[in-house]
Amino acid sequence: MVLGALAVAAFVSLLTGTITYGWDGIAEGFSIYAGIILIVSFTAINDYFKDKNLVKLASDVKRDKIGVIRGKKGVTQTISIYQLVVGDVILIEPGCMVPADCVLIDGEGIETNETRFSEDRTKVAKETLTEYNKARYPNPFLMASTFVNVGSGRAVVCCVGKDSTRGSLDDKIDTDSKTKLQERLDNLSTICTKYAIITSMIIAGAFLLNLTIKVIFDEVFRSNVDHIFDLLARYFTMFITVIIVAVPEGLPMAISLSIAYSVQRMKKDGILLKDLTAPEKMGQVDEILVGKTGTLTTGDLKVTEFYVQGKTIKSKRPNTLFNIDLSEDVLSLITNSIVNNCDARIEMDHKAFYKPVGNNTDVALLSFLQAAEIPAHDLIREKVGNVAY
Repeated sequence: MVLGALAVAAFVSLLTGTITYGWDGIAEGFSIYAGIILIVSFTAINDYFKDKNLVKLASDVKRDKIGVIRGKKGVTQTISIYQLVVGDVILIEPGCMVPADCVLIDGEGIETNETRFSEDRTKVAKETLTEYNKARYPNPFLMASTFVNVGSGRAVVCCVGKDSTRGSLDDKIDTDSKTKLQERLDNLSTICTKYAIITSMIIAGAFLLNLTIKVIFDEVFRSNVDHIFDLLARYFTMFITVIIVAVPEGLPMAISLSIAYSVQRMKKDGILLKDLTAPEKMGQVDEILVGKTGTLTTGDLKVTEFYVQGKTIKSKRPNTLFNIDLSEDVLSLITNSIVNNCDARIEMDHKAFYKPVGNNTDVALLSFLQAAEIPAHDLIREKVGNVAY
């Protein structure tokens, strides 16, 4: 609205300047139009890059990965959720988001959070359909974009893409939402605008009063009509200019732009923010409470000692398990206990090495077995079993 009023003032300035001074009188009006074009162009370019960064951030937040059984029987691999196809068998773990519409084929004690469909569906029990429980009408259906509260298992993908519940109910990317700081800056702009208008009205009133006195008492001035219109155009332009100068329109925009770029820069350091208000909230933090170690760890855990047969053994070497006096039955018991009581899986990386993936504690225990040259990948594969495709 302010820029529109300034455009009108520029047109009046062009008109009166041309009438009064000829082609020499267009300089002021033309410079105002040039300034308007620069302001609009700069604002549009900044908004474009801001929205582009926000859309990229929102896409990164949704770019999750999940473990699937695909190809070789019982062999798992981690892929992007956007690479899933109908027929894939996904691994359900506590805390994961269901990436597609699926049917549970194996699992125990699974509960999902389906509040995106109804607020009272915070804990929905999921159970496989069998000959023995079909009379109780079990619910084996897993809806896309719901979260697994507890339990683990496997599910077969039945629907992906826009036809799934994820596609039909997916939230649109919001580039217009504002943080608390941006809202306060907008309020500051509103206050500045109000006082700028009052100040401009006082200035314009003083100029008009001065002009009225000259018209009434100065006959020579009164006879120069073109000069009077030129002064009116100048006064109107000055009225709008004071408002534009006083209003900090670029401040909220600069904050939005800086947040968008800062979040992308933090992503390069391995920090992915899912909420743009997080930087503002962290700026208010005085103390950070962390785990019992007193540090923020990377999750790279190792077995340092273990208790067996009444003795505490320090694991100082990779093959410690085979350098102590343990019977075959005890070694087998340790191995089977680790394999059968963990939800981690073993995948082959790009260097053709078997690597544990999953819960950090379970990964550390499987790595402990691998360091002792125990074929944990074969044991995990036997536990997973063959899946019929």
